[in-house]
Amino acid sequence: MSFSHLSLALFGLCLATHSVGAAEVGNIGDSEISAVERRVITKNFMEVGFGPSMLQNMGESGVGYHLLAGFQREATPDAAIRAQANTDFVPGHAWEGDATLGMAYFFSRGDFSPLVSAGFGWGFADGKGWSNGFSLAGTVGMQMFRTATTQLSLEAGPRIVLDNGRDGMPVAWSLGLNLFY
Repeated sequence: MSFSHLSLALFGLCLATHSVGAAEVGNIGDSEISAVERRVITKNFMEVGFGPSMLQNMGESGVGYHLLAGFQREATPDAAIRAQANTDFVPGHAWEGDATLGMAYFFSRGDFSPLVSAGFGWGFADGKGWSNGFSLAGTVGMQMFRTATTQLSLEAGPRIVLDNGRDGMPVAWSLGLNLFY
């Protein structure tokens, strides 16, 4: 076998092993790339809520009313961004109001999920004197019907205005039934 015959045989072998569309070093096609992270479709909700509340350090010890309006954007299946406006009042005696921006964390992706939330914002209170300042909010609760376009939550927690009034920092403790639509 001569050198020319050997060269021709090797060339033919190379042509036979190369097929169109086969993987090549340095040539990575779109179909070969898998995403590390998939995008999540966010869900946006308006929120309204009501329930009983108790005011602390405002000279009032009775049960009052809690009202809430807000917006929630579920940025991931496990967490949501929240913007809320709350007010708690005992008619004719004392009230607290705040606007906060925060987040909620859901412990389950099913229809019913325990949750915790926290927010930071600005608050006002009037009872035994006027108070205003930064506000901290936190709740624990249960989000219901999470896979539906209309949801409910039952949440309880405090909101604190970080300003010393006559009796200390005003605190509103509330239990809210919230509708997300």
